[in-house]
Amino acid sequence: MDYELALELKNAGFKIRKSCFCDDESCIHMIFPTLSELIEACGKYVNLFQLEDGWGAHWSKESMGGTFEFKASGSTIEEAVARLWLELNKK
Repeated sequence: MDYELALELKNAGFKIRKSCFCDDESCIHMIFPTLSELIEACGKYVNLFQLEDGWGAHWSKESMGGTFEFKASGSTIEEAVARLWLELNKK
C-alpha cells in the first residue's frame, strides 16, 4: 500500500498505527494497516478474488448467495480491501 492510500484511510477515520523504519542515513515514518485489520474493519462477508491485473474485493450483507453491495479493486490485496473500506465508509 502506498503512502497516499494510507493517508486517505487515515483522513476517512481508519484507526491506524505509525511505524518508523530507519537505516544508516534516514528514517521513514509510514502509516499503514495490516491486511487482517482492513478485513476486520470491513465486517463480515468480505470476498477476495484475483484479477488478471490485481485483486478485487466485494462486500455483502449476507454470506453465500448474497448480492455484492460494494466492490473495489487494487494492484494488491491490501489496496483492494483498503479501497473497499473507503467505499463502505463514504460520508
